[in-house]
Amino acid sequence: MDIRVLGKNDLPLASSLVWNVFSDFVAPGYAEEGIETFKKFIQPEELEKSINSGRFFMLGGFEEGILAGVLAMRDNNHVSLFFVDKAFHCQGIGRKLFNDAVRICIKKDPELNEISVNSSPYAVSIYGKLGFHKEGEENIQNGITYIPMKMEIQKNDKKNVSSEEVRHIKKNELRDLLLLYKDLNKDDRELKIDESLMNLWDEILKDPSQNYLVFYLGDVLVASCVLVIVKNLTRGARPYGLIENVVTHRDCRRKGYGTRLIKRAIDMAKEKGCYKVMLMSGRGEDTLKFYEHIGFERGKKTGFIIRFD
Repeated sequence: MDIRVLGKNDLPLASSLVWNVFSDFVAPGYAEEGIETFKKFIQPEELEKSINSGRFFMLGGFEEGILAGVLAMRDNNHVSLFFVDKAFHCQGIGRKLFNDAVRICIKKDPELNEISVNSSPYAVSIYGKLGFHKEGEENIQNGITYIPMKMEIQKNDKKNVSSEEVRHIKKNELRDLLLLYKDLNKDDRELKIDESLMNLWDEILKDPSQNYLVFYLGDVLVASCVLVIVKNLTRGARPYGLIENVVTHRDCRRKGYGTRLIKRAIDMAKEKGCYKVMLMSGRGEDTLKFYEHIGFERGKKTGFIIRFD
């Protein structure tokens, strides 16, 4: 899923999604006054005013170009709107949107300690699963029924945000990498970290053509790939890049970590003067679409392999 900040041109579509979900799941429990109050609040021009005030940002989650969910934050600490299209319910989209919103808020304010929301009665259990708890009794304001809820920001949440970057692997992270590789090729024999392997690891790290890239969440390695820069005597003697051993931890997929990893590898290939970057995949259609979404073109060349297993 692609998650990004919504701009002016996205607001009519976002407003429509919010209204449709609200009408189906929330409005049946509201008085007419509350429905009209909410309808006015989510009009595109009103959303634009909120965004322009500087107190409001809005995220959209897109599945293959289709807007699947919307989340808006006010004052960097309050969930103002949070709706997922019913066609995408129970697919983890809401959690991904919320996690990204929290990361943005923490980056803006590292001292942030809590996030609040005025939940509709319908959404209380949903927010509960995200870590919110009730802060008071049910209230009604301008016809809108809500329950105040809060979620405390944990230290690990802040640590994860501060450490989120794609970088070169460090020598002492070999054990983490080998553990992650179990999610890449389950049939590979387990490597013993002994003197021979450490010598090989030293050679790899000293090789300027090999770039082992990693993405950590806190202390956990969740994604990695290898970018190999190949020297070349065609295309004006410009090198080209090969991306191999792309892997994301099985519990951390479809959260954007692999996308950030591959995009950094592509940028690095550009920085090193490559005229192209290539990769091969033996995975299924979903994986192929993942690479196409990033910008790779399918079918430009045909790959051939001879294995010596």
